Amino acid sequence: MVWRCLTRLYPKKTKLTCHARTVKEDELKAACLYAFNGFWQKQDGFQEQMERNIERLLAENNPGKEERLRPKEEFLQQELINLAEARKNYSHVVTELQKVRELQADLENNRNRRNETVNRIRELKEFIRSQSSELTKFNETLVRHWIRKITVHPDWLTIEFKTGDIVEVGKEQE
Repeated sequence: MVWRCLTRLYPKKTKLTCHARTVKEDELKAACLYAFNGFWQKQDGFQEQMERNIERLLAENNPGKEERLRPKEEFLQQELINLAEARKNYSHVVTELQKVRELQADLENNRNRRNETVNRIRELKEFIRSQSSELTKFNETLVRHWIRKITVHPDWLTIEFKTGDIVEVGKEQE
């Protein structure tokens, strides 16, 4: 199988002229594998950066805010009891106590979401570690997800990733 520019396949529809060479599918697949492997090699430090990000996320899981709310909650509960026993208006204390409990619930929800995220990141990290560092088989889904375009030159191919990175395949290095 070969790949050609659409303007060569349907010249009357496109009304454009393309002079790009025809590329065999095997050559195109090999070029994509070469580009992916070159791209991942350029990403030195990717895994280390990801681990630093995880550690920072774990460090943000600071129980300090929750600990500071407990004494305030206990104080407000005691204040509520004292005002109720003295048969005084305690509605302002109830309102304040509700705000503290809502804040505690929000902190708990945030902590749970953060823990779920950390667990997913750890799973991803383990998956990445378990993978071979070099692709050996063409994967069309990977190509569609990562590659923006492939430009055919007379003697080489330029593969542009959606990240903006460019890998030239078959071009003589000067």
